[in-house]
Amino acid sequence: MNAIDPHHFDSILRAVLQERQAIVSTHWNGALTPFTTLMKTVVLPEVGRRLGLIPHPSEYYSLDCIYLSEYDTEHFGSESGYPKAFSVIIEHENNSKQSCEEMSKLLLFNSPLKVLITYARAGEDLEDLLARYGKMIENSGTAALAVSSQRILVVFGDNPAGSPTWRSYLYNYSGFIEISPHLLK
Repeated sequence: MNAIDPHHFDSILRAVLQERQAIVSTHWNGALTPFTTLMKTVVLPEVGRRLGLIPHPSEYYSLDCIYLSEYDTEHFGSESGYPKAFSVIIEHENNSKQSCEEMSKLLLFNSPLKVLITYARAGEDLEDLLARYGKMIENSGTAALAVSSQRILVVFGDNPAGSPTWRSYLYNYSGFIEISPHLLK
């Protein structure tokens, strides 16, 4: 199982989103289904490949996206599609009012990195959502894991003035802290 640094994941995600900014912008204010499809079939698989992981080709136990380092071919055969372990699990939710359901789902699975991508604006819903997610993590009994072996990253998209922006927050003992984008070399 490959442990992916949350900052590295964030950098790769931002790079892919930037490269595909035109198509992301085109789909942003349209119907939710094409935008979700774009994220799940174009953006997220490319992020996984750039991380050196295998993006699973479809939802897995209702998780929107999983990355793994290898499939378990010893116990299930070469075409079974069962991962040995998750490297990253991702939930994407267009409607931030329903994003707590997705955070709850992430908390049920073991993975070195758990990522929630949703959409909210600073000064409006974003701070309240982070507080709610933090309480959920604390109440789940997984807070110690969330700061060590099972990191939790939340990425918020926003579209002020028609230009998508992204803010990322990593859970630590005092709640979520915003992380700065790292430039890729």
